Formats: sequence, structure tokens, C-alpha cells
Amino acid sequence: MDKFVKCPRCELNYILTGEACCKVCKPVVQGDSIRDYEAEHETRLEAHWEAQKAQKEAYEAFRAIRYNVPQRRRV
Repeated sequence: MDKFVKCPRCELNYILTGEACCKVCKPVVQGDSIRDYEAEHETRLEAHWEAQKAQKEAYEAFRAIRYNVPQRRRV
């Protein structure tokens, strides 16, 4: 069973014994800035929302064809 220990860098978060540092400290240790990490996160989040929007539109189109229900108009 894995054992948890405090992160040696920040001493706030817990990590598994085999890891060097926590998720929060890892970008700083690797030389990445927090802004780079946040920008990457925002990009992934936007892609997720676009995929959700496309899936919803595809479902509404399917529903309109299958059940002869008019599609909702987007304003």
C-alpha cells in the first residue's frame, strides 16, 4: 500500500512516497510558469465546452429528425 508524505517543497500538499513534488509545485520545478499552466488549462476547458456544445447540437438535430420536433432557435 502506498504511503502519503508531505511535499518537500511547499509542505502543504500530500504526495505518494515515490513522487518528487506535488501537482502545484511541479510546474515551478520544471521551469514552467503558473501562467503557462493556466493558459493550457483554459485551452483544454474551452475545447471541452466546444465539444459539449457540439454534442448538444447534434442531439437536438437527431431529436428534431427522429421525433419531428422543431429545433430551438439560438439567439
